[in-house]
Amino acid sequence: MTEIVSDLATELADSYEAQASASSSSSQDEALPSASQIYRTGRVLYYCHRDKSSSASSSTIDGLIDGFDQILSTIPPSHLTTVLLHDINYAFAELIFSYASSSSHSPTPIIASIGSMLPLRAHTNKLSSQYTWEDVLHGTESICGIYLSSIACGALVSEVEGQDGTKLLQLVFLSLSWVYDCLSSDDNGADKDGDDNMKDFILHSLSMVLRYGLIDSSTKSSNHEGDDDDEQLTNIMNAIQNIQEALGEYNCALGDMLDKEQNEQDSLVNTLRSTFISKDASQQQPPQLQYLLAMLRSSPRSSDDAKPAAVPSSAAITEIESNPQPLQKQQNMVDIQIEHIHSILPSLGEGYIEEALKCYNHDLGRTLEALL
Repeated sequence: MTEIVSDLATELADSYEAQASASSSSSQDEALPSASQIYRTGRVLYYCHRDKSSSASSSTIDGLIDGFDQILSTIPPSHLTTVLLHDINYAFAELIFSYASSSSHSPTPIIASIGSMLPLRAHTNKLSSQYTWEDVLHGTESICGIYLSSIACGALVSEVEGQDGTKLLQLVFLSLSWVYDCLSSDDNGADKDGDDNMKDFILHSLSMVLRYGLIDSSTKSSNHEGDDDDEQLTNIMNAIQNIQEALGEYNCALGDMLDKEQNEQDSLVNTLRSTFISKDASQQQPPQLQYLLAMLRSSPRSSDDAKPAAVPSSAAITEIESNPQPLQKQQNMVDIQIEHIHSILPSLGEGYIEEALKCYNHDLGRTLEALL
């Protein structure tokens, strides 16, 4: 552990000890950890987890995470979600949005999506900010460390009537995915080994956020009764679809996360299957689960052989404009496929069917098989 982080850990321990001593004579709110303490704890956990190299240090970091979980479990859930994590995650997202807007980075769909979630203040201040890439890295360390905690991940999802309870989770996912994309770019001049370590940590954090935040929270909120599987899967699909749309065509964070953990027992795909596959002898996968897994498989990866240019060339645009018929023919074929599936499954919406067709490369037979 670096000297700076060692000093931070000592200072942090002293602050918790002082807080515990004062709690007996203070109100409950005054005795609760602050957002600053949670943020600094995350950075300490990041370095401890990153530098573990033996079974002894591994057990130590596990103990630290357990201790962090115990601290978070003493905080009222609503306060943890709507105050502490809300403030931390929105500050991190605003940092990224301001840095990306005032630096040489080209505008991307993911930054636009992050900006749409932020208050007006972030848009007003973005061009006058003095944030640096080092600030972004320090923030990423803290966020990744915080979401080593399953309790912190679970607190990202809230149950608010008439609102999307996964908005905070989506904001965290998009923010970390943007950093991952920057670390993956060829023009990033930082230390490659350090980049790879942080990239692996980000992918681990993304998986934790989805497994403990999106899936576990969804099933716990309804006690996971069989009749509720369709509703839970729909909620999960909606959140994943929102994330994929915000990531755009070229951000590979979600796809690389799936590739990295494909041989691991504690993976997103295995968690989905163990949660929603029928427990009887048939081991049947619900159609919505099949569709969700297909959605995940369609995520772009860094390992993809060919990636289209982010901006089409003027020659390509001219060719499309001068030859509209093939495109029109393709669109007509899609409409025919949607109409055919809708005639068999009238309860499904056209948008839902269109997304399913995309997942199976417009293979009508495979799409129908998955939806039936």
